[in-house]
Amino acid sequence: MVPNNKDVNSQFFSETRCMVSFYNRLLPRIKLKEDKGIVINCVNSLQEIASIDSESYIIFNYIPVFVEIDIDKFLSLPTNQEKKEYTLDILNRGMIKFAEQHNYDKEVFENVYNKIIELNYNNTHIFNKKVSPNRKYTCAVIYEHDVDYIDVYLEIIRNNKKVIINRERIFRYKDNDEQDLLSEFGEIVWTLNHKVTFSGFYNNERYIITFIEERENRPLYWKLEKQSL
Repeated sequence: MVPNNKDVNSQFFSETRCMVSFYNRLLPRIKLKEDKGIVINCVNSLQEIASIDSESYIIFNYIPVFVEIDIDKFLSLPTNQEKKEYTLDILNRGMIKFAEQHNYDKEVFENVYNKIIELNYNNTHIFNKKVSPNRKYTCAVIYEHDVDYIDVYLEIIRNNKKVIINRERIFRYKDNDEQDLLSEFGEIVWTLNHKVTFSGFYNNERYIITFIEERENRPLYWKLEKQSL
């Protein structure tokens, strides 16, 4: 809800999405009465609220909270890390304001804030995983969500020692809205004990990994193939 400019709003939404999704995933379920959640509205000045049409920010069954931000400062920040830090500050101020207004335990939100800092703002998440037929390996689809892209990886783990055999990036998603990406993900299919397939429906490609672990001092054999669907 930054200045009434569609392009600015779109850029702001896109570049804050990384931390918003990270915060939402770490946030435990909040016990609200009939409300479904909380919406943080960002404005240039809190004095603007009285002149804003309520229909532009009220979402049915969601509690609105207003936070004052400097949109020009945010958009001009030179690094993704600084934009992550600024976004987390917006989220923290909004949620603490909600806690103060509704007599809710602030510690819930402070814990999420501190956890994100502890993880160095790295929004990495396992989307899906599946165990091999012989139960020795697990293939996981992992996404790393940054300010202006989402990297998607395939990772193979040896189950008995919980060690990563290898991880490889299969594509970079530039839209940056993880909900659109994840809604079009395919499935993991083990075709052999050392061969696994993942179909990424959104880009009409299939990714096949064939691997053989080290034997007699020989290096890991790892082959990634891409096929059009």
